[in-house]
Amino acid sequence: MAHTIIVADDHDIIREGIKNILRHQDDYEIVDEAVDGDEVLEKVKKHKPDVLLLDITMPKKSGLEILDQINKYFARHARHHRECPTRLTRTCCARSKRRARLSAQRKRRR
Repeated sequence: MAHTIIVADDHDIIREGIKNILRHQDDYEIVDEAVDGDEVLEKVKKHKPDVLLLDITMPKKSGLEILDQINKYFARHARHHRECPTRLTRTCCARSKRRARLSAQRKRRR
């Protein structure tokens, strides 16, 4: 049985590149894709993928905020769903990652 994957990135070229690579792998199946943070949460809840390929810097919510919300969702629904999907993240530069982390920390303090 193939591992299900959601690809989440706001850049079309990145999503297409990842999908092209994984299309040729028999043991992976891309079930959906997302272009912003809100869409990621919605699609993870719908498909409950094995793997989430997630960009750290996304519109509406950062990848770090999304991971936090996904973990909370699966913790609340543990009896009804299997465990939280494996999460892989990527980012273009360390400065963007740091900015996203600081933004998420500021929002949690409020």
